Amino acid sequence: MEKRPVLVTGASRGIGKAIAVKFAAKGYHVAISCLHNEERLMEAKRDIEAFQAPCIAFLGDMGDWDTCQAMFREVKEKFGPVDVLVNNAGYGKCTDFFTSNRESQTGMVDLNCRALTGITRLCLPYMLDDSLVLNIASIAAFAPTPRMTVYSATKAYVLAFSKALHNELR
Repeated sequence: MEKRPVLVTGASRGIGKAIAVKFAAKGYHVAISCLHNEERLMEAKRDIEAFQAPCIAFLGDMGDWDTCQAMFREVKEKFGPVDVLVNNAGYGKCTDFFTSNRESQTGMVDLNCRALTGITRLCLPYMLDDSLVLNIASIAAFAPTPRMTVYSATKAYVLAFSKALHNELR
């Protein structure tokens, strides 16, 4: 049976890239996304393709719903329905809540919560019973941290969402 695709958001470096490369090594088709750095995204794509794994690299803001939908459609058209979804895209800023930038705060919510929820909702109807959704949270989900108020709250959302979805899909 041919391997179905893995979609890893936020995969140009770190945990996301490591996960994408591991799936490539197992023969999966891999789709990756990154917000800003096209050079790092292309480096991750080359690392994945070194395992002879087909790869789609998508540069775009997952916090934007139109971008999420476009990426989902491209992956579905080129590789078929997603078998493994790894929601890794996210960011946090260490700054005082009252002096930090409102756009940065709401951007964290948009990416860390809304995008994760939206892309999961797009993929789930096409996933099989043995498919996997892996949502990357943080220790901040368990231990809210001063000066990381919004980030901690978004990661608590990721944890609660993941637990509830797991139980719902059982």
